[in-house]
Amino acid sequence: MNTVIRSGDFSVLACVFLLCSCLKSSQAQSRDEFERAQAIAKKKRAGQTLTSAEATVMGKYVERGWISDMDPSRTTTGLVPLCDMAATDSYKGEDGGLYGNGKNEPGPDHQRVIDRVLKEVVPLNAQGNPAPDGRIVMMSVGMSNTSREFGPFIRLATRDSRKSSAVTIVNCAQGSRAALQWVEMEDVWQGMKRNLERNEVTLNQVQIAWVKLTEMAPSKYGSWPKHTDFFKGNLVKIIHRLKSTCPNLRIIYFTSRVYAGYAVGDRSLNPEPYAYEGAFAMRRLILDQIGGDPELNYDAAKGEVKAPLLLWGPYLWCDGMKPRKDGLVWPPEYLDFDGVHPSEAGKEKIATLLLEFFATDRNAKSWFTGNHR
Repeated sequence: MNTVIRSGDFSVLACVFLLCSCLKSSQAQSRDEFERAQAIAKKKRAGQTLTSAEATVMGKYVERGWISDMDPSRTTTGLVPLCDMAATDSYKGEDGGLYGNGKNEPGPDHQRVIDRVLKEVVPLNAQGNPAPDGRIVMMSVGMSNTSREFGPFIRLATRDSRKSSAVTIVNCAQGSRAALQWVEMEDVWQGMKRNLERNEVTLNQVQIAWVKLTEMAPSKYGSWPKHTDFFKGNLVKIIHRLKSTCPNLRIIYFTSRVYAGYAVGDRSLNPEPYAYEGAFAMRRLILDQIGGDPELNYDAAKGEVKAPLLLWGPYLWCDGMKPRKDGLVWPPEYLDFDGVHPSEAGKEKIATLLLEFFATDRNAKSWFTGNHR
């Protein structure tokens, strides 16, 4: 049977081609502009004088929320880490504890569910079937901070004798790709797939995801709770896409932002209190899942599975230089020139905290170390 292409079809094809080309060009231009903004901000932090043109450009990018400035003297905000808040404490109507009611660990019923899911994390072959020589793939999902922190974590974990040889860790986080971009931009998902392919693993073998996301310039979405509601809505969409793309994804471990009090300007990349408040959106998802929200269902016995199990990974926020109950502080030296991205010392600190969490936490160590006792 011969296919006839009419002249009108060529017009449609030409329009589609032109649209795709324009989208690719726009994305490339956005990346170039973002890199230019970062270069100008770094020059300013180094004490170099900006030209009038550069100062104008920097002002524009700060307004967009693409870059931040930093004030190392802003060492505390007075906010209380979620993990240090008790059940009787309140922040804008929210109680304390990573799992609510002042608790930083799952309750007994939730723990039984977690233990069951942990037993399901076993090495899989490329088709996603259990296999003694298969892989347990862990990947990162996030933005530039996530990517910069996960690289050193992979390096530390690869050298650590506690990591199971069956575990393959892949950095799928990508620069300039916050929550909204993971929802709206297809190139993020293609990049994720390419990174998995480069590590010779498949989507079917992905069972663990470390998700560290936020929104860029969240103030434009409104003050509490508008910006956290917007963020939470995007996280739900990302969770759905992750589960449909990686059908054997069992667990997502959430980590929220670190201290951002050094960042200057309400419209900077992710200043306070937005960095602090983002954790409440993640906690709400975990609590909603515990409460049986069908949009976050992970149990096939209860209906359509739309999500993996949602848990806390390491919670990194502390009030700058005011020690958390466990002693954690976040000095300016842990951050880059913009007060938002991690410095080399910050990357190493987070990588170490990640390694200790996955190697020792009750709800992660069984698959990470291969020791199920």
